Amino acid sequence: VDQTTIVAVDDGLISSRSAQLGAVVSSGTELFRLVRQQRVEWQAEVSARYLPHIIQGLDAEIASPGDRRIEGNVRLVGPTVSTDTGRAIVYVTLPPEDHPPVGIYVTGQIELQSTSALTVPETALVFRDGINYVFTVDADRRAARVRIETGRRNSAEVEILSGIDRSASVVKSGGAFLSDKALVRVEGETQ
Repeated sequence: VDQTTIVAVDDGLISSRSAQLGAVVSSGTELFRLVRQQRVEWQAEVSARYLPHIIQGLDAEIASPGDRRIEGNVRLVGPTVSTDTGRAIVYVTLPPEDHPPVGIYVTGQIELQSTSALTVPETALVFRDGINYVFTVDADRRAARVRIETGRRNSAEVEILSGIDRSASVVKSGGAFLSDKALVRVEGETQ
């Protein structure tokens, strides 16, 4: 140790040490892991199908222990995809004053696209003969089957691209049991 000097490439915090006293190491071997300039990042494993949509600067949010939400930004999309998992690493910079402990497992989201959209519950869709429909209710409480074009989906809702507008009253569930011009009772309505 008296004959060795180890110099870091930058200011920072040592987060792990792989060097052992008395060990002989070759050039280029990692001895310490350094958190440069106290900069902490989330290394998100992202499916390859989302990579074309992820660019530097996109907003991200992680959930750290205790359900605390921390916001960050995409710094870099890793250049390779794992052949084992089909995932790549996306580096998200977290604020230096508000980050989880280094080395813990966290989950999060990267906001790929944010637009306003007309959506209906997935249970409102009626699929007949290869076509998507919803049932709307008019002022006379009569059902009308309306052909729609769908867009993006999440776990519970479907984007409507065409067929109805925001003013339409849509049957949320049970539409498969309705027919055109059927009289319906609106939930919560008094008779």
